[in-house]
Order: sequence, then structure tokens, then C-alpha cells
Amino acid sequence: MLAGATGFEPLYLGPNLPAREIVAAAERTSPQAVVLGTYTSEPTQETTEDLKLVASQLPKRTELWLGGSAARKALPVVCHDGMFALENFGELDSHLARLKADWGRAVGQVTLRGDRNLRELPAAPPKPVRSRKPVGTGQVKSNGLQPIVAAIESFDYATANAQLGRLAAMLPVHDLVGKVVLPLMRLVGERWHDGTLTIAQEHMTSAILRNLMGGLVRLYAPPTQPVRILFATPSGDLHEFGILAAAMLAGATGFDPLYLGPNLPAQEIVAVAERTSPKGVVLGINTSEPTAKIMADLRLVASQLPKSAELWLGGIGARKALSAVHCARAFVLENFDELDVHLARLKGEELRLRDRAMAAAAEGIVISDANQPGNPLIYVNDGFARLTGYSRGEALGRNCHFLQGQDTDPAALEQIRVSLRERRDCLVELLNYRKDGTPFWNRLSITPLQDVQGRLTHFVGVQSDITARKLGGAVSSGQRRDSRLQ
Repeated sequence: MLAGATGFEPLYLGPNLPAREIVAAAERTSPQAVVLGTYTSEPTQETTEDLKLVASQLPKRTELWLGGSAARKALPVVCHDGMFALENFGELDSHLARLKADWGRAVGQVTLRGDRNLRELPAAPPKPVRSRKPVGTGQVKSNGLQPIVAAIESFDYATANAQLGRLAAMLPVHDLVGKVVLPLMRLVGERWHDGTLTIAQEHMTSAILRNLMGGLVRLYAPPTQPVRILFATPSGDLHEFGILAAAMLAGATGFDPLYLGPNLPAQEIVAVAERTSPKGVVLGINTSEPTAKIMADLRLVASQLPKSAELWLGGIGARKALSAVHCARAFVLENFDELDVHLARLKGEELRLRDRAMAAAAEGIVISDANQPGNPLIYVNDGFARLTGYSRGEALGRNCHFLQGQDTDPAALEQIRVSLRERRDCLVELLNYRKDGTPFWNRLSITPLQDVQGRLTHFVGVQSDITARKLGGAVSSGQRRDSRLQ
């Protein structure tokens, strides 16, 4: 983030990347520096060996920067002329400024890498990347993915991110996920398996898609408190494409996706669920034969989840994993259509709960249709009927003007009209009249509601009888005036 914000081009490849992949990406992209995060206070032997390999095979003009708690201890064992330890972000700023001055240009490329647990390197030299197979090329072109794939192939993060952003602005969310994101995920996964894309390129794709998901969540965030869904994969499962796509769909349909990413220990999943109270926990099981460790973790999660949370299992190993989970609240998601079904069911349950809460509320609650002339009422609760004396049948289909009378303040009515016209919240106190003609002071709060596309759909009004407070204040003022006269 700091590098990107100061004019550099950060090529973020994520955590847990083999040393040979770091070197291969550096050879392809010629960065001015490679930043490795080392987060154990005592670097392991394999981490040390991997750092030595990276330092010995980096391009000659590429510096190696080590950050994290183990950086200072790792520095003496790695022989590389352009190697530095970053004690803090102030030192990172200093080195970025030096690079700008040394290279005489404002934009550089820095490969950022989190190195929590580097994998063991094979004894054999790394397998060369083969030329791309023609399989799926037509689909890539028809879906407009070719520029994105070409950018991924060349490690061009900025272009791939911009191309995905362009498609996100053009397409409805379900089309974006179904026709762009999922085909892209499948293609990158297939090409990683056949060796025509590297792990580093898969990691870069994941980073771009996480960025896209964050944008969608911000764009489609509902104005009211949404239902929360948690997404993760269990410990040992490093593949996040499936849960990323699922989180995008959830966020774009009005839910609050809490995306925790891959490779999360079972106890951490449970702890987060206890803290955040999600309605659903979605776990991706991306191996056809789940290991005994994954099965044990799933049993632990299922047994310790909050009672209000369901457990949803997706991925190729979900059906087999379900056999290890003895939980009535566990479901298998065979595909994204089934995810849609369960999301709709949760939303329906939430809506029914809100309906019951609104119906039981003491305040008068009304909902009007903002897309019909005059904002007619389409919902009134029992509290409204008690407050005004009008039944549902007498109120529905009408504008709230019928509550106004001769002493209703025109200034308060103008304030309401302006708020409705400008589609913003409103809080006003005005004199209204019940069905029998009795006046009462109404504290009216109006809130506009939008759909997941950001379009205005309804207004919600909450009405409270504040007559006693208003009259009590008037009596108190009169008593004070009387006492002064005496």
C-alpha cells in the first residue's frame, strides 16, 4: 500500500510462495526491489535456505529487502550485495525515496511478498513454464477475458486490475461473477495445474479478485444492518477462488461478507464466529479426498459454532466432508445456484423476523413506494393503527397527507418534501390528526431505502406520539411566566 501510494507499482504476490516462484517472477518482471516478510523471531532452516536461494538467483540489478520480526537475524546468513533489513515503515519510506533518486524515475516496480511459511524446495531444478495450450481460448475472447489473461501472464497487476474494474462497471453483478470471475478462476486454475501459469500468477490473480470483492462490498453495502456471512477454508487448504466468488455474490446481494481467506485453523474460525455472530459460515473444501486433519477441523467447527450460525460446505470435497460433520445446520453447496438459494432463504428468514419486530413495535411504522406517484403507503404496522385510528385497509395506497390538518406547520411539511425530493434522512416534529379529529404531536423519522444497485426503492417512516412532552413543556413555561408576574 505504501509503495503504491508513493508512485511505485506494487506487484503483490501474497504469502506462502516458494522461493523458485519468487525468482521466476523477478526474472519475468525485472523489479527494482523484492520485499520479503519474515515473521518468525527465529527463522527456520528451510526459510534460511530459501532466502539464500532467492538472494543468489535474483537479477543483478534487483535489491532484496527483508522486513518483519526475523529480518535482522536473517540478514547475516544471506549473501547479497543489495540486501537491506527494514526495521519499520520509516525505513521502507527511506529506501523507496532512495530508489526514486537512484533510478531517476518516479515509477518503479516492487514485488511484495509475505513469507510466513515458505514451502520446501524440490531437489530438481524448477519446471519451465510451457507455452499456453489453446484450450478455452474462444471462451476467453468471448467473455472479454483475453486482456486480463494477457496481463496476468506478464505479471501486469495494474492492467489486470483495471480491466476487471472496467467489466465490473459495465456488467450486472451476477453476470460479472458468472461470466467473468468464475471463468477466469477456472482458467487460471487449469493453467496452473497444467504448468502454463505459475503459483505466483495464481496468487496475483487472487489479490486482484480480493480487491474487486472489496469494491463490490463497498458499492452494494445496504443502508440497514445486513446479515453477515463468514468465508474461509480450513487449515491446509490454500485455494481461495471458490470462497472469493461466493463472497462476491453474497456482498452483491445485500449481505455482509466477512472474508477471512484460506488456510485458517478451526479454532480461529470458531473464535471469529463467536465474536461476529454470522448467520452462515461458508468453508471451501477444495480437495476430492479431504485429509483426516480437515475432517477433524470440520467436526470441531460444527460442534462449537454459535447455535444461530449454519455451516455451508462448498468445493469438490464438500460432499465427503459432510459425512464427518454431525450437525443439523450443515449443508452442501454443489454449485453457485445452491448458494443463491440458501442466501435467499436466509434473507427471507431475516425479513420475516423484521416483519414480526415491526408489527410488534409500539411506534407507528410505515413504508411507502418511492417509485409510484405520491409515495403511496404499502405497509403499516399495528402501532400506526393504534396511534392514528386508521386501519390498514384505510391507510394502504394513500399518501400520509391524510394525517395533516389546519394547524399542521407548513414549514415542517416543506422540510419533509425537500428531504423526499433529495432522497435523504429527515427528522421532524409536527402536529397531525387522528381519524376522530384529535390532534397529536408526531415525531416523524423518514429514511430512504436503496436496492443492491443503489437505486431508491422505498421510504420508511417511524412515528412517535410526543404530545405529553410537548404539552408538558408548554405547561411548565406557563407556570414560570405566572410565577414571574406574581
